[in-house]
Amino acid sequence: MLATASPLLHRSKTRTFNEELWGQCQLLVPQARWEPFKLPYLIGKVLLAEPVGKVPVYLVDGALLNRVHDIGFVQGGNSVEDPKMPNPGKTKYFLVLDDRHCRHDLCFVLLHEAVELEVMVIEKLSYEEAHDTVANPAELHARLRGFDLLQDRKLLRIGP
Repeated sequence: MLATASPLLHRSKTRTFNEELWGQCQLLVPQARWEPFKLPYLIGKVLLAEPVGKVPVYLVDGALLNRVHDIGFVQGGNSVEDPKMPNPGKTKYFLVLDDRHCRHDLCFVLLHEAVELEVMVIEKLSYEEAHDTVANPAELHARLRGFDLLQDRKLLRIGP
């Protein structure tokens, strides 16, 4: 059960940290500001375990999402967590990230949302279980060890 498993990530019952997924998250974050792009903007896809597979990742206007759809959107989300979330690509699974965040932070938010989606689908966890027992610990682990990795890829904030 979850209480006896290591809280660091997913991919297996032992929940070891997944370096491959962390690397995907860092590579997907845009290297330049995305303001010229029309939102929602597809930045790429992350590969999650089957049956989830390749999942599109969109930058969205979080403030507009909240005003128009009243869904309590904060930082990021996924298609399973909130079925009322607008689906930019009409796919079964998708991830959305708020475009108001700096690139450095978006890497961690993307990891959180990807892990959350994966365990909600594969392990049939509720949003609360996935968020609190798997996604939050994974994000915290990455934040505690990840700043050097982000500096190596020069993913520093640009703009105001």
